[in-house]
Amino acid sequence: MVRPIKSTRGAASVADKLEERLKQGDYYGALQMYKTLYSRYAAAGDHLRAIELAHTAAVQLANHDQWTASREMGCLLLDLYVTNKVPVDESNKSRIKAISEAFRNACPKEEAEFLKHAVKWSKTNGTRQRGDTELQLWLARVYTHEKDFTSANNHYLHAESPVEFAGVLAQHANEGYASEADLFVARAVLQYVQNSQKNSSLKL
Repeated sequence: MVRPIKSTRGAASVADKLEERLKQGDYYGALQMYKTLYSRYAAAGDHLRAIELAHTAAVQLANHDQWTASREMGCLLLDLYVTNKVPVDESNKSRIKAISEAFRNACPKEEAEFLKHAVKWSKTNGTRQRGDTELQLWLARVYTHEKDFTSANNHYLHAESPVEFAGVLAQHANEGYASEADLFVARAVLQYVQNSQKNSSLKL
């Protein structure tokens, strides 16, 4: 359970310096200060504030093209999601979406790593064994943008978005041999059936 309490002494003074660090381009210094403040909140049991801080930090760092640092703070947010058994709902997913969108498709590697952690959280704390379908869809789109169709297909299978998946399969087929186009769709249908998603396979 996430339990907000009063923050520890000195945390406010650290927060006051963060904006100046970012303005100066001292991104490493800003990251270390974000982590310090995050650790203080978490250690004090002020988990909600730690989550909000990690969310803000991840977005701010991505806005400054600090992709690895953004992913690190995003994963710290997800760590608290897991340890506090934060439910998989729209409110909690909205933070993940904001961080993912802040990447602006500029660094698929770090964004995908972050979203993989998000999917893992949804498997642990959600009701779906294969993870939340919307998170799977966001991750699939990152791989599609990178033209990593194999990884994209693996996540589209659990995204319950067959129409979009069909479009990606067509794109994948166009990247390969035209004579093998039908095989891409046939393989996806078989995989859907294997996963007991018969309604989706019919839409393909």
